[in-house]
Amino acid sequence: MNTGRMTGTTNFIDANPLEITRQLLDRGQERYQIYCLPCHGPAGDGKGITGKYGMISMANFHDERLVKMTDGELFNTMTSGNRGSRN
Repeated sequence: MNTGRMTGTTNFIDANPLEITRQLLDRGQERYQIYCLPCHGPAGDGKGITGKYGMISMANFHDERLVKMTDGELFNTMTSGNRGSRN
């Protein structure tokens, strides 16, 4: 399983090694709409429908801390959740 880290290290990779194609972007958009949009919202600002009902508070993807994350760290967080991103 890919962890977003360089093999044999605890360092996250800097950039996504996959070729960015229309098919990959479409798949990512589809997955975002299914798994992320309800909480993070269509703009990624953390203002999804779940927050309107007081269920949970979500991160704003426009926050500087998240913008500065490497692609590997973002991948790890999406795969393992926020609490797993620093392991």
